[in-house]
Amino acid sequence: MNVDQEMYIWIDTIFEKNKNGIVVDGYSFDDDFGLEEDKWHYRGDFSIISRTNHKKIYNGTVDVIHYSRYGLKWIVNYDVDCFILPFLITSNKNMNLIYSGEIHILATAEFKRYKKKAKCTDGMFQIISENCLANLRIEGGFYYIDLFSDVSNMNISNIYTENFRFAGYDEPIIKLLYD
Repeated sequence: MNVDQEMYIWIDTIFEKNKNGIVVDGYSFDDDFGLEEDKWHYRGDFSIISRTNHKKIYNGTVDVIHYSRYGLKWIVNYDVDCFILPFLITSNKNMNLIYSGEIHILATAEFKRYKKKAKCTDGMFQIISENCLANLRIEGGFYYIDLFSDVSNMNISNIYTENFRFAGYDEPIIKLLYD
């Protein structure tokens, strides 16, 4: 999955509504805030997909802004607060939720080193595979995943063959395991 050609932003916080839209925060699946770095804005159709598989397509804008003391955030010109947090904003209209819930993983040595270096036991990680992207959450030693794909026949039974990695990296960091 090439995240550099589409907008993928995992939204977990809504700050406020203002005259230009709704200021939100979260995590992009690339290093450019999910948008083209030279422009930092998106114009056109985009989908919002919730963890409960509620999906709606809008035509509008998503921009990177500097939000007072909080730094760079996104502003969306639609009433996205009607969605239950968290949710995915994407320009890929074919993207669908495949699974949301607890998962077991096989972590590579690279992922274990990364967690140790970052001194994190809990946290969120945006990961991709050839056919999927996901928000991986670690809470209290348990792993949870919100998994999305634009592949028409992708479902929970065939995600176990995917090798997940960080966007921009070649080496796999985790593999999902059967329960």
